[in-house]
Amino acid sequence: MKRYLLCAFAAMLLLNSCFKDVEENTTYLLKPLVQYTSGGMNEPLEGVIGYAFEADTTEWTVLSYEDAVHGIISRKDNPSEQIATPLAEALPSEIEGMADRIELTLPPRSVMLLMVDTVNRLYAYTEVEMKENIGKLYVTLIFKPWKEATSWKEGWSFYNPFFEPTVTIESFVKVAAEQTENGTPETIQNVKVMAFAADTTEWRIASYDDAVGGMLTSKQDSLVTRTNPEFNGYETNEKGTFRMQVSASPLMVVVVDRTHRLYAYSKQTVDFADPTLSPTFSVLFPLWQTSWIMEQNGWRVVNPEYEPAEEQTPAIE
Repeated sequence: MKRYLLCAFAAMLLLNSCFKDVEENTTYLLKPLVQYTSGGMNEPLEGVIGYAFEADTTEWTVLSYEDAVHGIISRKDNPSEQIATPLAEALPSEIEGMADRIELTLPPRSVMLLMVDTVNRLYAYTEVEMKENIGKLYVTLIFKPWKEATSWKEGWSFYNPFFEPTVTIESFVKVAAEQTENGTPETIQNVKVMAFAADTTEWRIASYDDAVGGMLTSKQDSLVTRTNPEFNGYETNEKGTFRMQVSASPLMVVVVDRTHRLYAYSKQTVDFADPTLSPTFSVLFPLWQTSWIMEQNGWRVVNPEYEPAEEQTPAIE
């Protein structure tokens, strides 16, 4: 009898120990990132808020960005039926070394997760099946505001309700050189044409090399630069005429005469009201001039050969 009692007591201790080892809730640690260009770097993203709901994504959805921000989901077959009290709300993680993550405490069952990028006004949701004894679950979520779509799926269902399709207009840049005053315009052998979504009142080209390399310098801070023009021109069958697809206004159009080592830039506006219109921008390089900077029909033409020894930064209207 004594032996039987000892065995029963040991079994009870073992059973109790098993119950104590079961960890029901999971700490869901999400690291929000953002990718601003296709194939670009994934950067840390602040301002992300998140919610968890006891809901199935086959039956429930998010109707708007405003609902996402306020943690409201709606039934797909009856949008008037809503859940506005989440099961859990994401908080900044207080775990050491996890300052770049937000966390939710989730029960061991299926839950709908909703994350909102308040910086770029995007949101995403998914459904996850949580199990016991997971402890901590580390997840990364990448928002991609560069996506040209109102919705897409990458594991999570992403939404950008503010996306508007880009309107693109075909423009032309005509480039020529003039050997003598009032002479006959001639085509140039080696020309580079580009445009930035920028304003010449804020940006300038600091040198010929910068012009060739497609670099702008801020007029307020010479340490601030921009590279990689948004638009590039390609020569057509008509010598000296370059075709360029643009989708922004105003434009800072840059033309580099690599044959004579001159460059020019101007501020141009594009009317997108009628996409069938194709604006043409014409620039003439006056090779006979012996000036450093020349203003011609809205263009600033620069000949580095005549740049004064002491750097000057003239303003442009």
